[in-house]
Amino acid sequence: MARPVRQFDDMVMAGCAAFAVASAVQWLAVFAPFALAPPLHTAEDLGRVMSVAFPAALVAGWLFTWRMDVAGLCGSLAGLVPAGIFLWLRLRDAVDGLPGIEGFEPADFPRAWSWALPVAYGCVLGILWYALFAAKNRFGAARRV
Repeated sequence: MARPVRQFDDMVMAGCAAFAVASAVQWLAVFAPFALAPPLHTAEDLGRVMSVAFPAALVAGWLFTWRMDVAGLCGSLAGLVPAGIFLWLRLRDAVDGLPGIEGFEPADFPRAWSWALPVAYGCVLGILWYALFAAKNRFGAARRV
């Protein structure tokens, strides 16, 4: 029995849904570990939180890219923007804090990490997901023929 032909509208809605969910999952992969973590004071604290956030985002983006193709890849990449902004704000707050707060102890990692870490985070994940996407399309197309 032949498979029913997929409607164009259904395909577009599935792509839009995949994009939106992948984007939200990427933001959540960064937000949850940092929101639940205690205040960041040392590079060790930061490393512990990043050791949860990075693999979660990597696996989520990997799955969305593998299963949903372009929509999953683009949604995961789009989710890195709010995730990176949240990460930048969280790290900047840990290093600088708000002026005039009594008892504030700034984190002992360099201030440059507050912008360099989100940039590296986004670039590394984006390159890895794109490599998966390119490999899947290159080698997957050979199997389909």
